[in-house]
Amino acid sequence: MKCPYCNEEIAEGAIKCKHCKSMLNGQIPQNNLATKDTVSLDVHSQIDSLAISEGLKKKLHLVHDNFQGTVLGMPSYIPKGKTWKERFAISRKVSSLTSVWPFFLSFIYYFVKGMWKKGIILFCITVLGLLLYYTDSEFLVIIGFILNIIPCCISMNCAYYDLYRKLVKNENFWW
Repeated sequence: MKCPYCNEEIAEGAIKCKHCKSMLNGQIPQNNLATKDTVSLDVHSQIDSLAISEGLKKKLHLVHDNFQGTVLGMPSYIPKGKTWKERFAISRKVSSLTSVWPFFLSFIYYFVKGMWKKGIILFCITVLGLLLYYTDSEFLVIIGFILNIIPCCISMNCAYYDLYRKLVKNENFWW
């Protein structure tokens, strides 16, 4: 049986794809008659029917079409086995999937978009970083600074992928 999102081979009756981590929740018929193209068209029409801006719909289409899996919990849009020129062309295509607003707003962005669970985790990392930043130890100040930058970078790279997970896949996730 193949995953409708990444087209990789998965176990019969799987609930979650081990390659792209997509929740399958009964969307694949047991006789595997669905093809990647028909599932992709269904997802595209689902994205188009959402009550969001056209720009955000375009970003969600890019996430759906180019998502390859996760690396260290963050989305990867560049498939393995490509030459550096092909990788560069793909990275230019999906470069708009990083956003400056989540970088500056971090956990606030997640709260505003209704992704409370991940927002709480990012908030806790930020508070821990602030507590360490205002200590007397130079080492802990550096660690605190790093812990304040990490949620910003995670938010910047994961914002549209997480919105895709929330709005299209209906996932309820902590990370």
